[in-house]
Amino acid sequence: MTKSIFQNPKYTDSSPEEGDQSLSELGLTVVTPFYNSRDSEKRRFEMQYHNCMDQESRVKDKVKFLFVDDGSPEAILNFLGDKRKKHLDFNLTIYRINENLRGNQMGAINLGVTESTTDWVQVIDSDCFFRPPNLNLLLDLKPKRKYIYRPYFERIFENGTKIVSDSSCIYINLMHKQEFIKIGGWDEDFVTERSGGYCFADTHFSWKVGENGYKICSPIGVVVQEYVPEAIGGNFENDRNMREINKKILRKKQRGEIPSGTEMLRGFTYSKVFEHVRQVKNV
Repeated sequence: MTKSIFQNPKYTDSSPEEGDQSLSELGLTVVTPFYNSRDSEKRRFEMQYHNCMDQESRVKDKVKFLFVDDGSPEAILNFLGDKRKKHLDFNLTIYRINENLRGNQMGAINLGVTESTTDWVQVIDSDCFFRPPNLNLLLDLKPKRKYIYRPYFERIFENGTKIVSDSSCIYINLMHKQEFIKIGGWDEDFVTERSGGYCFADTHFSWKVGENGYKICSPIGVVVQEYVPEAIGGNFENDRNMREINKKILRKKQRGEIPSGTEMLRGFTYSKVFEHVRQVKNV
């Protein structure tokens, strides 16, 4: 079941329709970009690994997890290690971008989606988690291609305080792969290496899907946990001048003064560096 999120009535649907098949039948890939530049990212990887290991058997059988290493100085594959590889009990593929482009999260997301082997792809940030049983609930969703699905989220702070938001998270999107590609994915004009700025790519993506006629709704009961950076030992890059650069780019795109970028995977090469397929256990 789904319900509308009334953050912007222009882009939402008060009575979303259901498709004919569930994600359990259709297949689902969960894409997570990583950039290992400090100890906090290693902690995020470890938390993501253990979260995947803790999932129910149905999730481990049905869901494919795809991690994208965004050209980290130290490859995230190193965090996996021989012991974890030996005990790995979920479907995992890791791609690595060879070039270390500053602020290339958009390119990493686009890579993860385009290389996914299922039609439906859930994008989630490295500091966000679908704790059990949320992915299991998500597998019951019967999606339709004209919708973008965004769960509500629970924000966790450094002191352990938890606040459940009454809105969705704009950078956590479940979408049909071909629809994502059709609109050009995340706009790589916002990549810091290219623009000199920071932020607002998620705002632009949210605006773009609405302008292209997609409606936003939320799977009932599905919640994502989001850790603020200080809760896992990191900080957002928060240069006000850099934010203003990308904010100006956003406004110009929204006014039609410059076009939305539609070319994906710009300025980098990549390779698949790891893959593990879980053996389905017959009951």
